[in-house]
Amino acid sequence: MKLPIAVLSPKWIKTGALLGVSGAIVTVYAAGGFPKSSKVMAQQVATPKSIYVQTATAKLGTIAQTLALTGSVVSPQSISLSPRGAGNVQSISVHVGQTVRANQVLAQLANGTAQAQLLVAQGGLASALGKMAQARQSINPYTLALASANVQVAGDKLQTLMAGAAPAKITQARAAVSANAQSVTQLNQQYAWMKSSKGSQALALADAEHALSALKSGQSPLALAVTNAEQALQDLTNGSAPQNVAVTVQQANATASTAALQTAEGNLQRTQSNTSPQGVAVASDQTTLQTDQQNLVNLQGQLQQAEAGNGLSATVQQSVVSAQNTLDAIKSASSPDGIKVTQDQQALAASEATLTSLQAQTPVTTTLQTQIASAETAVTNAQDALSSDQAAWNAAIAAAQNQLNQASAAAQTANQNAVTALQNQISAAQEAVVSAQGKLAADQANWTNAISGAADQVNAASAAISQQNLANQGKLSILQADQSQAMQIAARALATAKAQYAQALRTDEQAVQMASANEQTALQRMQATLQKAQATLLSSRDNLAALQAPPQPSVLAAAKTAIAAAKLKVEELLHPKNQGTLQALQGAVTAAQGRLQIAQQALSNTVIAAPFPGVITAITAQPGNAVTAAKPIIAMIGTTLELQAQLSQQDINQVHPGERVLFTLPFAPSQNEQGVVASISPVVNPQTLSLTVTIAPARPIVGMASGETASIQVVTKSDPHAVLVPTAAINSQTGAPQVYLVKNGRALLRPVTLGATQGAWTEVLAGVTAGDQVVTLGQTFLAPGDHVTVSNVIARASGAVTAKPSTSTSANPSHAAALHKGKHHKGKHHKGKHHKGKHHKGKHHKGKHHKGKHHKGKHHKKPASTSTGTATSSTTAKSGGSKP
Repeated sequence: MKLPIAVLSPKWIKTGALLGVSGAIVTVYAAGGFPKSSKVMAQQVATPKSIYVQTATAKLGTIAQTLALTGSVVSPQSISLSPRGAGNVQSISVHVGQTVRANQVLAQLANGTAQAQLLVAQGGLASALGKMAQARQSINPYTLALASANVQVAGDKLQTLMAGAAPAKITQARAAVSANAQSVTQLNQQYAWMKSSKGSQALALADAEHALSALKSGQSPLALAVTNAEQALQDLTNGSAPQNVAVTVQQANATASTAALQTAEGNLQRTQSNTSPQGVAVASDQTTLQTDQQNLVNLQGQLQQAEAGNGLSATVQQSVVSAQNTLDAIKSASSPDGIKVTQDQQALAASEATLTSLQAQTPVTTTLQTQIASAETAVTNAQDALSSDQAAWNAAIAAAQNQLNQASAAAQTANQNAVTALQNQISAAQEAVVSAQGKLAADQANWTNAISGAADQVNAASAAISQQNLANQGKLSILQADQSQAMQIAARALATAKAQYAQALRTDEQAVQMASANEQTALQRMQATLQKAQATLLSSRDNLAALQAPPQPSVLAAAKTAIAAAKLKVEELLHPKNQGTLQALQGAVTAAQGRLQIAQQALSNTVIAAPFPGVITAITAQPGNAVTAAKPIIAMIGTTLELQAQLSQQDINQVHPGERVLFTLPFAPSQNEQGVVASISPVVNPQTLSLTVTIAPARPIVGMASGETASIQVVTKSDPHAVLVPTAAINSQTGAPQVYLVKNGRALLRPVTLGATQGAWTEVLAGVTAGDQVVTLGQTFLAPGDHVTVSNVIARASGAVTAKPSTSTSANPSHAAALHKGKHHKGKHHKGKHHKGKHHKGKHHKGKHHKGKHHKGKHHKKPASTSTGTATSSTTAKSGGSKP
């Protein structure tokens, strides 16, 4: 059986903490599993065997360095569109925020004059062609043009069939399919938006219906004007109008003066009453003062109880009682520890009786001597067991006593806190009483002043009666003459208000009907546009399929035949008998065609179309406005968006085109988007001394909008094969970074060169290789060359004594002596014959119960834990796993 010995290190004596991590302690054994002699044991106390540490493995991983920038979303395409001529705006087909395709019509100017000019030009061309037809007799100019076009078409078709479709045409056809598909998608979205309640036509209808509803509700200004006019006329008719009232008032002024006096007298009586606001306030103040005074008395009584110790809560009192009951139960001989001590005492008495009986026997034989030796060993073991169990019982009693002391201290603290709180409440209550007394005095003075004021009003009303009677007689005759004229004005105002209301009602009803019709028309137009776009998409797909299909021999032969026939037809048409007349007429036709092209261009200039796919950002004109070619009326940006950020000059060498970028947008701050540095402007901004960096997103992002800000991280360096160690392993106390390695059970101190830090890991450029074991916990107790034990799960093995190290490196060194002095090796735990002397002086283990082989029994199997920490176990402690 291996018996562990708790060994203390000189480092523990210096720092006040046991060697190792998380309270681990080293256990040393003599050869053969038994403790060595006292001299050897003393030598082991002075020589540390091993230090417990926690480690981690250096690994290969990816480390990235980034540069943070703040940028904004911009569009590389931005344009303001102006008319190509002066005119009036006839219609605007888009709204701000709408997505448009290339060549989509955005606005239309009034084109009546241009259309008339086009008709004139078309008529001139028709006339010239007619004369040409007459000269050619039966030759139709359109037939000649068609024949010439057929030659070109047939030649192009044959060339295309023989050479196959050009890659550029296939690419163009694919682009057309993509653009048409995008156009269909945009039109579907626009159609859905128009059908929703947020569409402009739906909003216009809702606004018109709301205006009509408001007018009919009677709360509109016109409806209120009718109501007010009717009320004014009715008031004049029934005598309640201001004019009538003025006459009545003047007639009743004498009575009113008397009534005013009576009112003033009544007001004086009410003010003097206890039910007046002032009286009620005084009564309320008196009640408040009584309440505050009673509250003060109650708090003073509670303070007396708290000072007498009667103010503790039931929980605090119960904790003290519970701790006392626990102590009494542990002290009882019927407790588990008490029962074990009693049993040990009985076993010792039995062993001693057996020994006494054997010693009394004669004669002394070899067998008897063996029995006596065994009996002595049994007595020693029984004494050791009694001593150990007695120590455990005493420790339990001490712990329970400590719990009782803590509970009592907590109760005392709680009682003191209660006293302090009550004293604060009493101070506040005293202030409340003083405040209530002041308010009562103020309200009583206010009541007195109110009574005095009411009395003054009575005196003033009495003095004014005679003066008002004289004035009323003169005003009465004038007011009676004004009443008739007011009746005529009110009747005319009522008629005007009713007419205006009727007109507004008709206008709003027509607006609702027109808005409803406009909504339906707009939806029908959009549906037709969508259907046309869908047909165009199908046609472009068919064209792409035709370009990609290989030509057939029969098709090539037919194409050659078509060319020959077309050329023959042109020759027949170009060489008639009257060749000279035809050439003159052909000139007239060409001139007419030129005039037609000019008219067509003039008509085309009345249309404003989108030059590229994009989004409308501003519209500055409305239908009916006069516009010129110099003033833009529509602004738009492209659908392709990018990011721009400002880069300071000192960071210019860190960022290069093509580097990877991570960025986030406000609508999704947790979503990392990818991009790439597209370009860096070579021009420095003189105000900010920075350069503009342009970043291209890796994909189109739904919700990304021009003008919003973006948080940008440019990945300036990324190493997928970096050597990484936990940051906790880095030791920089000497000024230069160092790392402890564990090799062959010893600690090696290595200087290291550090790179970037990412989270809990740091890149090591030199000094550590992947696979090395680095110390992450326990470096404080290490010196180069120390023996170490790796224990990533610090625990307490059977029989090993451990203590949690102090969190301070300047712990009291007297803790070391506490393990061999004081309560742990003194008094009841080791008194008597088991450990005489101080710190094992003299013969180390006097008394006959320590004879034999080095500490037989249980003296050191389970020593009590120190007060510096809790007992834990080490999975690497060399206990052998044996139990007593």
